[in-house]
Amino acid sequence: MDKSEFMTALEKSFENDCNQLANLDIPDYQNTPNYQLSKKFKKKMAKLIDRQKQPYFVFISTAGRRVASFIIIIFVMMAASSIGGVKAVPKINKSLVVKSFSDHISLSVDDRKIYSAWETTIRDEYEVYDIPDGFELTESKEDLKMYCNYDTGEFIRFRQGSITTAVELDTVHSTIEFYVDENNQDYVIHDMKALSWIGVYWTDGDYMLSILSNLDKNTVIDLCKHTKKKAD
Repeated sequence: MDKSEFMTALEKSFENDCNQLANLDIPDYQNTPNYQLSKKFKKKMAKLIDRQKQPYFVFISTAGRRVASFIIIIFVMMAASSIGGVKAVPKINKSLVVKSFSDHISLSVDDRKIYSAWETTIRDEYEVYDIPDGFELTESKEDLKMYCNYDTGEFIRFRQGSITTAVELDTVHSTIEFYVDENNQDYVIHDMKALSWIGVYWTDGDYMLSILSNLDKNTVIDLCKHTKKKAD
């Protein structure tokens, strides 16, 4: 079938469809019964349309779904915090920020560049408790306490720095060790073997705390654990 034959057949088919539509027994609309809506139905529709125009209609019409969503959210939050009977506890950051370099490491309380004036002050003063017998307090400042035993030549130096404090520790002539105690407190231990000194650094999240001493490592760590905020 060429193009002209195809077009002829298509026109004939279209003509037949038009003839069938023309022969359909379609009632005259003038003879159709005149249906009218009741006054009661019209009144209900008018009220519905008027309510839909009010600003609170969307809020009311979706109230059921929003209440159900709220209940589901509460249930999910409760389940997330008590799965397996374990209460969700917010994690407190008690670890120093440690950055490693070729010949040293740097320690800081956090990585922020901008601090409020309030944060840069020492608001809560710490104290080292259970100082061994024979040590005398030889220097006392807000950020520094020095204890010495003149008979043995031993010393304990405690420092408390604000949140902006940062230190660098040599790693060429000394070793670095990381220790976590039973209270999940992290410590960075700087063992200066050439001097027989031990430096221990940690943070409570607000301050940089450190003890430097020529006592043995276990004794210094124990002193760190007994460093608490001074009672008012």
